[in-house]
Amino acid sequence: MAKLELPIVQGDTIRQTYTLKTGTTVANAAAINLTGCTIRVQVRPNVADVDGTADPLLEFTTVDGTISTPTTDGKVNLVWDDVTETTGTRNPALADAIFDIEVTYPDSTKVTYPPADSPRGVVVFANEVTR
Repeated sequence: MAKLELPIVQGDTIRQTYTLKTGTTVANAAAINLTGCTIRVQVRPNVADVDGTADPLLEFTTVDGTISTPTTDGKVNLVWDDVTETTGTRNPALADAIFDIEVTYPDSTKVTYPPADSPRGVVVFANEVTR
């Protein structure tokens, strides 16, 4: 799996789409049917913070609508409109943050992307130039 990146320009709305696929090569990859799944993405400052004791910097979920309703095409669409300093995209702690995508299937099976043998997704944070 290619390295996942979440590009964020400080103070901008996030609109990012990931397509989850099965298979080990591009030739045999197929979109995962996400119908009925619950999906969460949490952005945390670093690997040491993944024990869950601190609040995530950002959290996207299908429950609150920051991830659109999943369908058969494997697409996970993130939308984040919060541009505040502490809880949104103006937060400088987002630089070098990490994330992953957790999918809970209708049968309660949980799968995290990228898989354990791949690096976590990384936030690519750029400071705002035009203010």
